[in-house]
Amino acid sequence: MSFFKNLFDFKRTRMIDEAVFFHRPVSIGKNILAFFAAYLIASLIVAVLQAIPLMAYIMSQPGVMDSVASGSTDALANAIDSIPAWVSGTELLFTVVFALTAIYYCKKYESRSLFTMGIFKEGCVPEYLVGFLIGISMVGVTLLLNFAVGTVEISYAGFSPIIILFFVGCLIKGFAESAFVHGYFTVSVARDYAPIIAIAAGTVAFSVFTLTAVMATVVTFLNSLLLGFFTGVYVFKRGSIIGVSAILSGWSFTQMSIFSSNADTSPIILTNITGSAFINGGSSGVGGGLFGTLVLVVAIFLLLLTPQKKSQISDFEKNAFRM
Repeated sequence: MSFFKNLFDFKRTRMIDEAVFFHRPVSIGKNILAFFAAYLIASLIVAVLQAIPLMAYIMSQPGVMDSVASGSTDALANAIDSIPAWVSGTELLFTVVFALTAIYYCKKYESRSLFTMGIFKEGCVPEYLVGFLIGISMVGVTLLLNFAVGTVEISYAGFSPIIILFFVGCLIKGFAESAFVHGYFTVSVARDYAPIIAIAAGTVAFSVFTLTAVMATVVTFLNSLLLGFFTGVYVFKRGSIIGVSAILSGWSFTQMSIFSSNADTSPIILTNITGSAFINGGSSGVGGGLFGTLVLVVAIFLLLLTPQKKSQISDFEKNAFRM
C-alpha cells in the first residue's frame, strides 16, 4: 500500500513556491471559472485569426465571388473541398494566442512571473530535446504495435517543404497547450491544494482543451485524459513545462506530419486505417486507439517511478525532508 502511496507523493516545486508569494487563497471553483473564461476568450480570438487565411484562400479562387453573387454555392463548395495544406499549417500558428492569454492572465491577475509558469532558461535545451524525443517515441511505438497486428498499413508519401510549416506550428501548439493548461491552470490550483489535486484538475482541463480536436471514440477521449495526467505528472517531476511542451509538440507533429492518414497535412508516411477505430484511433490518429491507451498507461507508470528533479524541489520541502 505504501508503494502506491509513494508513487503519488509529489514534492512542491520551486515554481509553485514562488507562485504562492503575495497570493490570497482562491477556491478551486473560482479557478475553474477563470479557466473557462480565459479559454473561451482565447478560443474566440484564435477562431477569428484562423478564419483570415481560410477566407483569403476561398475568396481568391476563380468564380467563387461570381458564384455567390448569383446564388450558387458550387464554386464555394469546390474551393472548400480543395483547401491546401498550408492553410491548415497556418492555423496552427495562431494557437500561440492561448500561451499569450495564459501569460497575460498570470501577470495581470495573479502577479506571477514566467518562472511560476515553469518557463525559464536553466537547462531548457536538453530538457526540450528529451521531451520531444519522448513524444515522438510514444506515437512511434503505438504505430508499430498497430502495424504488427495489421490494423494500420503504411506507405511512403514523399517529402514536401510544407512540413516545415507544420513543424513550427506544432512547436507553437505544444507550447500553447502546456502554458495554458499546466503553466497557468495547474499551478494556480497547486497554490492552494495538494499536487495530486492540481494534477487531477489539470487532467480534466487538458481534456476540455482537446475537445476541439476530432473525438472519434470513447477511447480517444480516455487517451486525452491519460495524456493530460501524464503531462501533469511530468510538470511536477521536472519542475517546468519545457519538457511537456516538447512532448506535446512531438506527439502532434508525429501524428500530423510524419505518420498520418490525412493526406491534407502532407505527411511523409501515409497510414491506411484497416481495422477498428477503437484499436487504431481512426481519424484522430494512432494515439487515440487502444494501443495508444496501453502506451500511455505504461508511460505513466514509468514516470511515476521516476524521482523528481532535485534542483527544482522547493527549499522548504528539502529542509523538511532532512528533518
